[in-house]
Amino acid sequence: MAKNDSKAEKPAMSEGAKSYLILYNSVQLTAWTYLLSRIVSHFLAGKGAETLYQENKVLVQVFQNAAILEIFHVMFGLVRSDLMTTVMQVFSRVMLCLGVLVQSTEAQGCFGITPMLTAWSLSEIVRYSFYTVNLLTGSVPYFITWCRYTFFYILYPVGVSGELICSYYCLQTLNESKAHYISPEYATYFKYFLVAVMVTYIPGFPKMYYYMINQRRKVIGGSSSTKKTQ
Repeated sequence: MAKNDSKAEKPAMSEGAKSYLILYNSVQLTAWTYLLSRIVSHFLAGKGAETLYQENKVLVQVFQNAAILEIFHVMFGLVRSDLMTTVMQVFSRVMLCLGVLVQSTEAQGCFGITPMLTAWSLSEIVRYSFYTVNLLTGSVPYFITWCRYTFFYILYPVGVSGELICSYYCLQTLNESKAHYISPEYATYFKYFLVAVMVTYIPGFPKMYYYMINQRRKVIGGSSSTKKTQ
């Protein structure tokens, strides 16, 4: 699901912490930009969705799961954000990577993989651009701020739709006891867990969507730059 922002005050960070966050966000920005370029070139080459994940699985798994570090960023005070919200947001994507895509060949090649990975890439490019520029300069150009608080209108529902489609195909895999790394006796338990996670999207999606709409109303104004910290 989408990432959110907190307005809580936080003390100035050390130069070491700042350098680390600049490196982390820059690497993530580069990785997601590269993934988006590979998605575009994949379809320009006439290939289908069924091979998209297989050709990019290392990139997706490494850099999406690297977002686990963002939980520790909050825990150690490097970033201002609500810990539980961050945990839930990171968990939803990690669960999709390790619990859905790794387990199910059907999910890897389904028609939901393209909107999911495309929405993830675009949203992360904007998000990590926002953080990197702010850490480097202390302010963010209005264009990047506008993108961060506008693109979610389309990227969030598109991404969530792709996530749910992939999860549905994973359920089919579990029903047929074809999961790659889960034994049949545990597949039923994971299936119920996955269904429970999918159900949380019902209250979670509109809540986060309207939260972002309200954030946009607060942030988007007449100024040419918005000063924020990750």
